[in-house]
Amino acid sequence: MRLRALPLDHIVARLGDRFLLTGERRTGQSRHQTLRDAIDWSHGLCAPAERTAWARLSVFPDGCGLAAAEAVCAGDDLPAGRVADIVAGLVDKSVLTRADRRYRMLDTLREYGAGLLAERGETGTARARFRDHYLAAAGRLAAGLSTAAQPEWFAWTVRESPTLRVLLDRMIDEGDADGALRLVARLTPVWFALGRLREARLWGDRALATAGGDPGARFQVLVLNALVALHQDDRDAERALLDRAAAVASGPADAAYLTQLRGTDELLGGDVVAAARLLEEAVAGHHEHGNRDVMALSIRLYLAGARLVGGDLAGALATVQELVDLCRAAGERWCLSHALWTRGGVRMFLGETAEAEADLAEGLRLAVPLDARVAVISNLEALAMVAVRTAEFGRAARLFAAAHVLREAQGLSVMAGAFEALLEADLAQVRQELGERAFADAWAAGLAMTDAERVACALRETAPRASGPTPAGRLTRREREIAELVAEGLSNREIAARLVISKRTVDSHLEHILGKLGFTSRTQVAAWVIRDG
Repeated sequence: MRLRALPLDHIVARLGDRFLLTGERRTGQSRHQTLRDAIDWSHGLCAPAERTAWARLSVFPDGCGLAAAEAVCAGDDLPAGRVADIVAGLVDKSVLTRADRRYRMLDTLREYGAGLLAERGETGTARARFRDHYLAAAGRLAAGLSTAAQPEWFAWTVRESPTLRVLLDRMIDEGDADGALRLVARLTPVWFALGRLREARLWGDRALATAGGDPGARFQVLVLNALVALHQDDRDAERALLDRAAAVASGPADAAYLTQLRGTDELLGGDVVAAARLLEEAVAGHHEHGNRDVMALSIRLYLAGARLVGGDLAGALATVQELVDLCRAAGERWCLSHALWTRGGVRMFLGETAEAEADLAEGLRLAVPLDARVAVISNLEALAMVAVRTAEFGRAARLFAAAHVLREAQGLSVMAGAFEALLEADLAQVRQELGERAFADAWAAGLAMTDAERVACALRETAPRASGPTPAGRLTRREREIAELVAEGLSNREIAARLVISKRTVDSHLEHILGKLGFTSRTQVAAWVIRDG
C-alpha cells in the first residue's frame, strides 16, 4: 500500500528507519500488524530490569562480553551483580544471541532499544559508560602489551575492532579530543604489529586534527604516527610529525622517543654512524627514565640493524641477544619474533645458516598466532634469503613471493635501503639461477599460497589439508567468473560494467572469494586462477 501511496523521494528518505515503512496488516492479531507491534509485544514480555538492560545494551554496535554489559547496564536502579541473570533472561527471550562468550542484538532490536534509551533520557549516560569502559580496557591493554598477556590483548583488539571504530568515529565527531587521543595512543602499537598501518595512520591523523586533549596523549600519537609513516616510507610526513612531537614534548622521558625516531631516520638515510650514536643515546634515555612500553623495548632492533649495516656483527649480535633475553623474561612475544628475525639475519651473515633458519622459524611461529603481519613478512623474507644461501632457489622464489603479496596487502614498505638492496640482489640471483620460466612458475605458486601453505613452506612442513570441497569447488559460478576477470587485470568497477552488476556487488563477491580461498589480496586471486586454470 505505501509503495503506491508515497512518492519515491519520500520512500528513499525513510529507508533508514525500518519501522516507518512497515505498514499494518488488515487481519490478524494486533502484535502481527506491524514490525513495531511485534517488538512492542516482545518488549512487554520482559521484566522491568530486562527492559532497562535492552535499552542500555543498544549502545553496542557489534555486541559485547559480560564485563562490558555490566559496565554499561549497571546503575543505581540495576546492581552489577544482577546483570548476568538479566542478560541470561534476554537470551531466553531471543532479544540477545550468544556465541563465543559474546552477546549480540539484531539491528532491528538494537534500533528499537536505542529509541527506548532516548525516551528514557539515558543516551548520553549510556554512551559515557560505553566510552569509559573501552578507555579503561585500552589502558589495561597498554599496561599488558609487553607482558605474557600480549596475545589476549591482540585478540581483544581484533575482536573489538568494529566497536572501537564506532567509538573513535563518535569521539572525533563530537570533539572529544582527550578520549580519541588516548584510545589511538593505546591501540596504535597493536595496529602496527598486526600490519594495519593504513588504519593506524587514518585514526592517528583524525585524532590529531581535533583541538585540545591531553598533551601527553597527543605526544604519544604524534610519535607513533611518525613511526608508522617511517614504515610506509613516507619520510616527509614522518619528519613533520616528529617536529610537531618535539613542540609538545614535556621532559627527558619524551626526549628519548624523539631521539629514537631521529636515529631510525638516520638509519634509513644510510648514515649508520649517526644512527648508532642516536639510538645508543635513546636506549640510555629509556633506561634512565623508566620507559618500558613496546616502542622503548623495540629500539634495540634498530640499534642492532645500524650495527649490522655498519659491519659490526658482534655488536649487532650482542644488542639483539639483550633484547631476546628481555622479551623472554617478560613473556613478550611480538617484539621477540622481531628480535629472532634480527638475530637470524646476523647469523645468516656470519654464515651460520642452520642457526639462522632456526631463529627465523621460531620467530615465524611466534608471529603467526598473533596475526602479527609485519613480523610474519620479515621472517618469510629472511627465510627466503637463507634459502638463497643454501642454494634452494625454487623455495626462495616461493617465499619471496609469499612475503611480497602480504607486504602489498598491508601497504608496508621495505624500510631500510640497505636491506632492500639485499633483497633485490638475492631476488636477482634466484631469477638467474632458475631461469625466467621456472622463476615465473615458482613466483606464481608463492603468490597463490594460502596463509597455511606459506607458513608450511617456510617451516618445511606439510600444509594441513582443507576438509570439504577444493578451493575451486567452494566458489560459486559467479565468484569463479569474477575471479577470472580479476586475473585479467580488471578493476572492480570494470568487472561491474562487464557483468552488468553494481560495483558494490562485485566488492561483496571479491570479499567472499578472498575468505573462501584464504587470501588477502587480488594478486593472490589472479595467481591462483593462472595456476589452477
